[in-house]
Amino acid sequence: MRSHSVLLALVLCSLPPAAQSRKLNLPLPERLPSGGGAFFRVTPDSRRVVYLTRQTGDARDEVRSVLADGSAAAQLLSAGIPGEETLDHDFFLSPDGARVVFATLEPVALDPITTGARVRLYSAGADGSQRAKPLFEHVGSPGYVSFSPEGQWVLYLTTDYELERSALWSFPTDGHRDPIRLAELQGSLDEPLVTAGGRVIFQEVRAGVAELVSLTLTGTDRVRLNEPLPTGRYVADFAVSEDGTRVVYRANQNSRQVFELFSVPVDGSAAPVLLNGALVSGGTVGAFDLSPDARRVAYLATQDSERITELYSVPIDGSAAPVKLNGILGSGQGVEPGATFTPDSSRVVFRADALQRDKFQLFSVPADGSAPPALISGPSAAGGDVSAAWDVSKPHLSVPGDRIVFLGDLQQGGVDELFSALLDGSAPRTLLSGSMVTGGDVRSDFVLSADGRTVVFRADRLTDQA
Repeated sequence: MRSHSVLLALVLCSLPPAAQSRKLNLPLPERLPSGGGAFFRVTPDSRRVVYLTRQTGDARDEVRSVLADGSAAAQLLSAGIPGEETLDHDFFLSPDGARVVFATLEPVALDPITTGARVRLYSAGADGSQRAKPLFEHVGSPGYVSFSPEGQWVLYLTTDYELERSALWSFPTDGHRDPIRLAELQGSLDEPLVTAGGRVIFQEVRAGVAELVSLTLTGTDRVRLNEPLPTGRYVADFAVSEDGTRVVYRANQNSRQVFELFSVPVDGSAAPVLLNGALVSGGTVGAFDLSPDARRVAYLATQDSERITELYSVPIDGSAAPVKLNGILGSGQGVEPGATFTPDSSRVVFRADALQRDKFQLFSVPADGSAPPALISGPSAAGGDVSAAWDVSKPHLSVPGDRIVFLGDLQQGGVDELFSALLDGSAPRTLLSGSMVTGGDVRSDFVLSADGRTVVFRADRLTDQA
């Protein structure tokens, strides 16, 4: 389907299907807000959908919130924004679902001939009960927004690309305290994470060396987590365990051309430990995922063969050797990025062409490798696969840990549809998206509610907007 300015319906359906889907948004104009941000998000309690819209063709972009059951009119969250400010094309939900954070842009003269933008960050109650309140402002481009796990603090990262200067700030989500500058440097800061214990972890780049830093939300007790790195070595990416005790990171710490996987206490109280097994010549470690129970790490690596990417699992503290999770793979086959643990940490789901080269399907396997992988996506039509869009973000797992929602052209090549399947592969998959018009399909930005019962997706089911 060719995509231009499309008019799509916001659709809700149950998982597995138990009722008809229903449209939540009000009638929309022919052109929706443009930009690369989120079109909608579901609150963690699954009761509300927050979305970006433009209700009339001449009106400004708006942020609105509506009950997921459609029982009440949508609430306008961006009310009261001054007329000279325009809404940035993204917004952010706090982890507790109580507040929505969004940014506006206002033109500002930088000098007699140059115009820039003043960015203002606002916070509003997700249910519309609390008006939008300013949190922070700066001149430049909108920064990166993240939250502490309980949703009470916002982290805001700003970057001046011309001056190559970055700054990281923290402030309460409700704006009751002035912003705190956590870091500022001539260089760059990567996207920060906040642990369950309230420590901020981020990547700091100085003089060509990228390292991991840990400190509190108020800027105290700063420590470096990785071993000292020479110029040209760096931490590529990192993740924090759900219990907030350990950081797992990937770095070319021991060899310039080889990335390996390490684990370290979040406060730097002990030295990092190596997680991956010995690598063949030319081997390296790729993407990884941490189990929700904070006990294991699943990672992709060319560990046993330079030409085949495989999936492994290892205790997060390095107390035992890693085990291989995928079955036997032949030349040209491999496991794709996106492997993830199920919510109960018992299994790992992955996408691979394990049964036929270049035919990608979904599998699940016990996290400890105690049984072989099970095919869960079922058979597919000629040329059909589980969609590569599955790689863009983690797979959408239902909270009870027994089902997965995924996109694929499994029934008709070139037509992406939405499916649900049991994680152990013990029953046939279920079609969620229903029938499509000729040329229609489902978009890849579907969202599964926190309780695992409902999926919200966009589709041109009634009219193909080619």
